[in-house]
Amino acid sequence: MTIRAKFILALLVNIAIAIGTVGIVANELLMQRFDAIALARSARNFRGDVASYWLTYGSWEQGQKVESLHHFILRRGALLAESAAGSAPRPGIASPRSAAVDKGDAADAVAIAPWTDQPGTGIGPLGQPNHRLDQLGAMSLLDPPPPARLGSPDDPHGTPPFVFVLFDHDGHVLNPPNQSGRIIPDAKRARAIAIDVRGKIVAYALPQGRLNLSGADRSYIDAMWQSLAIGIAVASAIGIALGLFFGSRMSQALRQLTAAVRNVRDGRLAQTVSINSTDEVGVLARAFNAMSEELAVSHAKLKEQNRTISEQAERLRDLATRDELTRLYNRRYFDEAAERLVALARRHARPLAIAVGDVDHFKRINDSFSHAVGDAVLRQVARLMQDAVRSNDLVARYGGEEFIFALCETELAAAVDCCERLRRTIERFDWETIHPGLAVTICIGVSDDIGAGTLDRMVSAADRQLYQAKAEGRNRVCPANAVRPSAEVEAQAEAAL
Repeated sequence: MTIRAKFILALLVNIAIAIGTVGIVANELLMQRFDAIALARSARNFRGDVASYWLTYGSWEQGQKVESLHHFILRRGALLAESAAGSAPRPGIASPRSAAVDKGDAADAVAIAPWTDQPGTGIGPLGQPNHRLDQLGAMSLLDPPPPARLGSPDDPHGTPPFVFVLFDHDGHVLNPPNQSGRIIPDAKRARAIAIDVRGKIVAYALPQGRLNLSGADRSYIDAMWQSLAIGIAVASAIGIALGLFFGSRMSQALRQLTAAVRNVRDGRLAQTVSINSTDEVGVLARAFNAMSEELAVSHAKLKEQNRTISEQAERLRDLATRDELTRLYNRRYFDEAAERLVALARRHARPLAIAVGDVDHFKRINDSFSHAVGDAVLRQVARLMQDAVRSNDLVARYGGEEFIFALCETELAAAVDCCERLRRTIERFDWETIHPGLAVTICIGVSDDIGAGTLDRMVSAADRQLYQAKAEGRNRVCPANAVRPSAEVEAQAEAAL
């Protein structure tokens, strides 16, 4: 799920929870308010009906002998309704103060509290006159009669909002008749409504059950829930729109950051994300830009340092393996590499020749022409030696004017031929290009005795041959076992002369 979808879903869930909570709280408060208003209205009407009943018959006992309270309330409500409409009482309908009334049905004794539009609660403490009821417009015999005494304005013959139980000072139920004589508990008496006649409390009324909603009440509640549903739909639409807007902006910013991070991962370190917001994403983008810049600078410095280190390492490696003057391998490297070559040659019974050369009268060259000329001679001899051997052969400066060769896969005769060609090349080189009157020759001793077992023994054997060549007059190749150069090499030497 994308960030935008999660953001929209979270926004919709929050809106739904908020609206649901508001709806539950509003419904509870509304029903409580309906109960209070309906109870106040019903209490005023019922109080007026009971007071009128008491005044008409003088007492509860006298009234019960004539008609039930329920029948009295029905007749009184009809009379008040006709009075409110401006019509004269119909024949057979007596005035509330008339003693000549028709006897009602005593069995139907549930006291009905008709609807009224006057506000107020009408609930007072037990045993005290209900002054708050009077202050809020409680109906008395001197008040003008309200219209519609039964039910509600939209349902005049419907169910009354509340049913009341009427009881005396001792808590004995007076009405309805089917509960007559029952004792009302003290806890419930505290919620009773005091009914007074001419300043004297004659009875108490206690509402029973919850509010019976009228058609108008239901219409109001339905309208409220319809409004709430419309609000939910509008809020959801706004939430989706806001979620799409802010989610798109957020996801776009995150996509930029993601692309920049991928570029950094791929090695393109200098990345800049253009996000100018001041929220957390903007802070993250600015931190990323700073990090990317620092990382790019650090990487450039590190790269330069690595290059320097690599160059230094190469130089150190070169110093460790090469002779600084001639650029040939040095003695340490030759010993390590030649040891491996000797071991391989012995293991696989392959030929290997070791040759040791020494420049003739090199001290005389230094003394006669200077050490600088001597160094130039050594460098030129090294170049001629590198040209004379193969790429898989080893040639090194063994010390001073002494050089050494390891000729791989080479029999003694072939090694002698190679060394003879090198000797003649050095002898015939135009040394006067370095210094007038300069001439250079070399002696070389050769050995191929793999059976000697070690490199040191082979080098010692070649070194003995070198001294033999010097003893025989220098400028010559002296192999072990008196091997002479081949006829081809001799012919090439004669042709060169």
